[in-house]
Amino acid sequence: MINKDFKGILKEWNSFISESFKNINLSDIDEDKYNFGYEDEDYKNYDEVSVSNSNFYKEFDINNPEDFKKIEKFNLVDDIHGVNYKIMSIIRKLERYVHEERELKKDNSIMGRIKLYEDEDECFIKFDFSELSESRAISSTIDFEATDKDWPTGYGEGAYRIMLVHKSTEGFNAVIFEVMLEFLSMIRDKSVCSDRKSVSLNAQKKWQIYANRNDIEIIQLDINKAESEEFRIPQLTPDNVLDDTSQKLAYRHKGEEWYNSIFSKSIKKTNMNTMKYIANSSEYLELVFAIKDSHELLNKL
Repeated sequence: MINKDFKGILKEWNSFISESFKNINLSDIDEDKYNFGYEDEDYKNYDEVSVSNSNFYKEFDINNPEDFKKIEKFNLVDDIHGVNYKIMSIIRKLERYVHEERELKKDNSIMGRIKLYEDEDECFIKFDFSELSESRAISSTIDFEATDKDWPTGYGEGAYRIMLVHKSTEGFNAVIFEVMLEFLSMIRDKSVCSDRKSVSLNAQKKWQIYANRNDIEIIQLDINKAESEEFRIPQLTPDNVLDDTSQKLAYRHKGEEWYNSIFSKSIKKTNMNTMKYIANSSEYLELVFAIKDSHELLNKL
């Protein structure tokens, strides 16, 4: 694990900005919102994830024997490190890629990195496997954002919102989502909610999986007053404005029973076993982070 000087890594990210913006047409995106760069991502999926949902992924039913078996599988963990079994299986594949690259190049210093950057408002987490050959290149970035108390849509108990998951190497971004969730849950003591407008079908499946994991705390959020009046449905806790947020996505999902939608809630993880494994036990992966008060993270790893 590397805890870089904040100014140093910020300078590094700024160099990414300058280089990547040469290849991005800023008229196609919200320049202010996406004012940091990516080496290896593009915006091909921007339209897909920004369109309001009309289709929804089928939920898992614990009373259905087939679904019950799936839910049991969601909750399997690695016996030694306590990491979710599915997440650990992906980590092992990432480690194998690094091992193969080391063997090929006869260089045991090669590492796969997970980079986490945080400023006052916006954060992102990404894979950096730039030391590996193209055949083993892994690419994924998640952009997530803190909720300000003055946000017109509602504070939502300060939950962080998933803003955009960039096109990624298939099957790998579950690891960086898990690391992000552990960081926000255990270090920032905050929960995570979906974008308040839309969630792709692929992402919806993941939200349904997390809703059925036993290491996840589910937090119910309320509908904000404006939408309560618009849809003519009562708020759950009208005397508490801190849990208010937009529930348009949940309303499209469940109608007047919007509160039964996973998108009406936020989630927190109850351990940080994935981060601990990467930081303390993996020979091939490391965390690189530029965050506020990094000692909080170091003390818990």
